[in-house]
Amino acid sequence: MIPMPRTWLAALLAQQLCASAALAAPAPGERFIVDGRCVTVTEVDAGQVSYEWSEGNANGWGTLDAGSLGPRCRVDARPPAAGARPRVERPADAGERAAMPNTPAGDDAFAQQILKAHNRFRCLHGAPPLQWSDAVADYAQRWVARAGFKHSDSYNSPIGQMGENLYGSSGALSGDEATAAWYSESEGYDYGREGSSSSGHFTAMIWKDAKFMGCGRARGTLSCNYWAGPAADSCAVPNMGGCYTKQVRPVSRDRQSCR
Repeated sequence: MIPMPRTWLAALLAQQLCASAALAAPAPGERFIVDGRCVTVTEVDAGQVSYEWSEGNANGWGTLDAGSLGPRCRVDARPPAAGARPRVERPADAGERAAMPNTPAGDDAFAQQILKAHNRFRCLHGAPPLQWSDAVADYAQRWVARAGFKHSDSYNSPIGQMGENLYGSSGALSGDEATAAWYSESEGYDYGREGSSSSGHFTAMIWKDAKFMGCGRARGTLSCNYWAGPAADSCAVPNMGGCYTKQVRPVSRDRQSCR
């Protein structure tokens, strides 16, 4: 037998290892155990795996390193009963989850406070009240915990195109205080023209066709996102150019009637 050069053997071994890794890499649609539950892979990008899960009325999603995935979910291989239809599970996508409005829990005073503050100001301008979305709040919380006082790419979020407001404080982060600070930009606002960077917080929170909001707090920063829903047109997206005169209306009611 003619001995093979070591360099050739090393190259062959590396090729085999790469092939094995490729075969083992997770793919969209596959299911693995994460944090004790079975999740479905939705996207794999540069070693990062995005996944979602659904259990009864609860659902969620997340991202982690491919190496952190648990074992594959066990599949019941028993054949279905005669005449039974196969069960097909389709977890709600991010937009559908965000469009499931939630009433903040009784002990979530912050969420109740900031939602009520927003809707008082929206009422002054004849805008419908916003609804709280846990999915939008989760997006805001995850981002602010990671990045602090820095805008996310909210117009390209997994949920959909969303407006976003940030508020920073060295003290306690009050929902009333942040909302009042954003609304103060309304002073001198010209409702007959397009908005500007100096009034963007005000216009985002008053945007007529916004339907859902959610906020997060971390690292001295409060972040709120505003979303119009999965079937909304482009003008429903807060601070979308060319839409200000339609979406940001002058004050039409008094504070007494908007408590």
